[in-house]
Amino acid sequence: MKPSSKSSVNTKSTKNKMPKEKYDKYRSLYENHPLIHITIDLDGKIKSVNESGALELGYEVNELINSNISNLFIPQDAVRIKKQIQYVLLNPAKQSSHEMKMLRKNKQEFWVRETIYTAKDDVLINEVFFVFDNITYQKNAEANAKSLAQSLQNMLDASPLGVLVYRLDENGDLILISTNQSAVNILQIDVYALISKKIQDIFPSLLNNNIINKFFGVINTGQPLLNQNLYYEDIHFNGIYEFSVMKLSDST
Repeated sequence: MKPSSKSSVNTKSTKNKMPKEKYDKYRSLYENHPLIHITIDLDGKIKSVNESGALELGYEVNELINSNISNLFIPQDAVRIKKQIQYVLLNPAKQSSHEMKMLRKNKQEFWVRETIYTAKDDVLINEVFFVFDNITYQKNAEANAKSLAQSLQNMLDASPLGVLVYRLDENGDLILISTNQSAVNILQIDVYALISKKIQDIFPSLLNNNIINKFFGVINTGQPLLNQNLYYEDIHFNGIYEFSVMKLSDST
């Protein structure tokens, strides 16, 4: 007889506790839930997996039943999984959550956020539950954003013009978040040491004219302010500077 492709779960007691229609509804929600749900015994053998989870992994459900869950991870994360199982068994009231890489049947790696827990009302724990959320898209987006940020910083560092990048924070203040060596050379101060400070704390005399309001105008309209001349004087600076202001994003 061909093994069933349905999850191998102990449904006898569950069926006895609720009407069939309600049971079927919850079973359908479990099988089709977009996250990967896996239940293992204390030896790490898979006792149940939802259908959509098996599909995400590239398996039929029956292929996974009684296989060891560690086979679904890259080697270093397989070791971590074993340690996490021991952790929740020693701390049954707690959950453990980590980011790691799983393996599909074709050995393709993908990122997941894993949550592992035990049933809180079990006096004798004999099963461990896993929920895996595929976060590959987010991880790739983070990597791309980091790469883009590094590329932009490389452009800043190569520019002969002094560049100061500000972020508009939740309090409505412009906070210095990046600069370049040319700014240090032009202003003759360590501008890097001023990162995370407000623009008015770095250039207090700007409060005496309308320049900061012009910065906010660029943020609000998106229209750049180009090739402006400014005579600026405080205890650190004294001179005429040409500057431009451009919007990079909604807050920078």
